[in-house]
Amino acid sequence: MAIDEERIRQFIAERPMRSAIAAIVRRAGFIIAWVESNVPERWGFYLKLNSNLKELFGTNREVLLWVVEHREFQARTVSQAAEIIERERPRLCEDFALIFATDRNTANHVAETSDRMMTAMIGISTEEIPWLTPHGNLDFVRWIQKQLFSKDLYYISTAITSPNAFYGRRSLITEVVEQLKRGSAHIGLFGLRKMGKTSFLFRVAAALQQSQDVFWAHTDIQRLDAINPTAEYFLWSLGEALLDANSQLRRLKGFRLFGRHEVFVDIEKTSSVWEYFDHDIRLILRETKKKIVFLLDEVELMSPTTPGSHWGNAFVRSWRLLRGLEQQNAGRISYFITGTNPQCIETNLLDGLENPAYNYFSKRYLSQLTTEECADLLVNIGSRMGLNWSNEAQERLIRSVGGHPFLLRAYASRVHKALLPRIESRKVTPEIVSAQLEAFIADVNSTLSQMIEVLADQYHSEYYLFETLAIGNIGEFQELSQAFPDDIAHLRGYGLVDSDPNSASISIEVLQTWMQRRNRIRRLAPMLHDAGSPQPGDEIEGYKIIAALGRPGGFAQVFQAQKGNKDSVALKIFKSASLAVLQREVDALSYISHKNIVKILDHGKTPSGLVYLVMEHLAGKTLLACCERSARLAPSVAIEVTKELLGALIELHPNERDLDELRQKTSLDAQEFERFNKARHGYIHRDIKPENVMLVPGRGAVLIDFNISTRVGTPVKTVSSTPGYLPPDGLSNDWTPSVDLFQLGLTMLQATVGHQYNGDNLADLRAICAKDVPNPLRDVLLRMTADVAGGRFSSAYAALVALGSGSTPLA
Repeated sequence: MAIDEERIRQFIAERPMRSAIAAIVRRAGFIIAWVESNVPERWGFYLKLNSNLKELFGTNREVLLWVVEHREFQARTVSQAAEIIERERPRLCEDFALIFATDRNTANHVAETSDRMMTAMIGISTEEIPWLTPHGNLDFVRWIQKQLFSKDLYYISTAITSPNAFYGRRSLITEVVEQLKRGSAHIGLFGLRKMGKTSFLFRVAAALQQSQDVFWAHTDIQRLDAINPTAEYFLWSLGEALLDANSQLRRLKGFRLFGRHEVFVDIEKTSSVWEYFDHDIRLILRETKKKIVFLLDEVELMSPTTPGSHWGNAFVRSWRLLRGLEQQNAGRISYFITGTNPQCIETNLLDGLENPAYNYFSKRYLSQLTTEECADLLVNIGSRMGLNWSNEAQERLIRSVGGHPFLLRAYASRVHKALLPRIESRKVTPEIVSAQLEAFIADVNSTLSQMIEVLADQYHSEYYLFETLAIGNIGEFQELSQAFPDDIAHLRGYGLVDSDPNSASISIEVLQTWMQRRNRIRRLAPMLHDAGSPQPGDEIEGYKIIAALGRPGGFAQVFQAQKGNKDSVALKIFKSASLAVLQREVDALSYISHKNIVKILDHGKTPSGLVYLVMEHLAGKTLLACCERSARLAPSVAIEVTKELLGALIELHPNERDLDELRQKTSLDAQEFERFNKARHGYIHRDIKPENVMLVPGRGAVLIDFNISTRVGTPVKTVSSTPGYLPPDGLSNDWTPSVDLFQLGLTMLQATVGHQYNGDNLADLRAICAKDVPNPLRDVLLRMTADVAGGRFSSAYAALVALGSGSTPLA
């Protein structure tokens, strides 16, 4: 597209802000190649780089500069920039973008909002314009470099959805995709935690999306496990995912199940799901010529042999149907499953029932990255962060992590942080890598624990073999290896032990170091003290106990703790819990990031074998302190607290607005599909009460204690909520957002009128509210606590609008 210089000149001249920013970028050597303008308050430049800037920033593409002139920062400012970059690919650079906004804390807001994006979004407050040349003395290019080099592009805690961030395994992806498209194999891919299985699945999905030969669907069993672990919900979710990922299918007529129900609970007779699912799959195969590929992540969670499983015989019954459909339509349906534990496809019988998945899948293990792939990741990403890795430094780091992708990124991240701040590029030497080893092990302490937990919980023989080798009993290990070849094959498949049959060494050095240290601690633990409860000064997996918080409960005890020089945390030790079960809930909730929801930071096991959970330590008081007449919240404060907590629920609950928006698209990429799954399922807190809301100075109301040990959002089997805090008209078959909304209304009712709820005085609290509390708060609280569901709000967003805010608060 030719550059319209006159249009650019006129556009810049229209507003002083545009002229000021244009002067800055032009002085820095950028060329304004195009303007992007939606409304006067939202606009941007496409910046072409001169030869010096191209070499400096390592890109030949244009850079987006996006400006939003609103009084307060809005999170969608960042998403707007990301959408423009996606739309203008490959014209615009995907490495970094510049965002100007009028909020003085723009830099922090942009950093928080774009934390999980691969594009480095650099936030700049318009208040800083007078400091930048030519208006001031601060060099704009050097300032950008400093911001870019401070951005950590190595560390990614969640699955990788961006193709630019994915390294290695490309030939395996091609092989898997071709087999699935041909319908020639059903593949089960297994591996250690954090090995990249879900990221691999996303790359397979992206490749299938480009194919004209298949319909595909991706379902995350972990989300289903957290919402409704039943075979019927599983089949309904499979159908919805198939319909949502393939716009062509939405035009087919005659579906009995797919696309007929907004949510699962709308299905009047769930026993009909089986017949309807079978009918709809056959309809697709009959009316189209394409194949169907189902991608299922964390599949072992459905197995009845998995610790803490609530699925019953759902795995066996579901796979009877899925296998039967494929066999009757040979070559038209393929299945690709991923997981940590392959027992669900290795075992002939599950709870006494014949396993239809036995010998049905081609089992593979996701191996570690090769040395070349590791080096490629370190060097390419490092070049964008001002890190120049020597060959010796690469070798030192790779030897420590053995090609495990998450550990590789985490160690490189630790090296990056150690070399901050920097403006110029820095050479990374093996001495620098070695100096960060202890800090790195502390960083990944819980991850190392989780990696082998599947062995400790479910593969007892393999775990014993691994521990034997880890602590140096090589002779015993070699003897056992000959006696138990299948167990050794598992360890080699996971990449824990060198693949060379003649070798007797662990492939991940830091994991072996961690095992050695834990073994020593366990031997010394009885000598330290006899107490069953940790004492101040004790260390648990690197967390130093400072003091107990609150009273010990019958279920768990909470301590204030600290790890190194970091902020103190709340460490909750459970008296009886399974790490594997807890881990499933942590993984589900770790995707949620909102300032009014407590952050879950870590989890693991104490040396004595007890499960612990680490959350941020919040300084403040609970809302219970406000449930007295003289301490009650003023109406204006109560409104703000209610808005903040409704914003938290909007983040937790299914998001109908996102669903509607995404369903309008003809196709969804991996990132959009992940957003779609999050929007559809959501989570239920189910224990909102004054004690579980913290009032934190400078942050506001924070929802805490997600009752995580007993699962979130399950079907109602036992009522595990605080007595009296359930809606007066009772529960449906499933935990729904209606429960949270009622509990929040009752909670805020107490803090607003200054009286505690005793289980039998709801009518009295409502009467006081009707008399003392002004509108709109009065009507909102009365409606949230109405006797019947029809009188209450349908969603947290509806309640927020009624309270006087039409926009969703975002973290």
